[in-house]
Amino acid sequence: MIQGYVAFEIAKLLKTIGFDIQCHAYYDDEGCRYICSKAMDFNSRKDEEMYSMPKISDVERYLNDRGIYITTSPYMIKYGKNPYLFMWMFHLSITNAEGIITYGCGGFNSREDALENGIKESLERMAKRSKREEIWQVTSKAQRYWRRS
Repeated sequence: MIQGYVAFEIAKLLKTIGFDIQCHAYYDDEGCRYICSKAMDFNSRKDEEMYSMPKISDVERYLNDRGIYITTSPYMIKYGKNPYLFMWMFHLSITNAEGIITYGCGGFNSREDALENGIKESLERMAKRSKREEIWQVTSKAQRYWRRS
């Protein structure tokens, strides 16, 4: 991860869920980084394999607008002869019609690693949810078709 920007793997996940915020940087299909003077939505370009490379703060804002909140916090563990070892964890809170779903995972060496993994986890969950919704829409269309026949 470049300081302040998302990693290539996260940029690919963002494209799959429909991230459409304009950025000044992008990845090509091999993961090479490019900076542009004009902000564009690189994910919407269908003719080329380009992935928008937004700042982490832009992704956090994008997720917050969709009811997904990521926080990080440090914790200490007893580690061998050393008195304590500091580690980082992320907390993921997802709001939906049923309420709030929380999830946490720890064991990261830095706050940035914890935040990056929290973003990745939330995007993977969004991608799975959108696939389930697509399957449900196709299934319900088929059921309506069969009811009419």
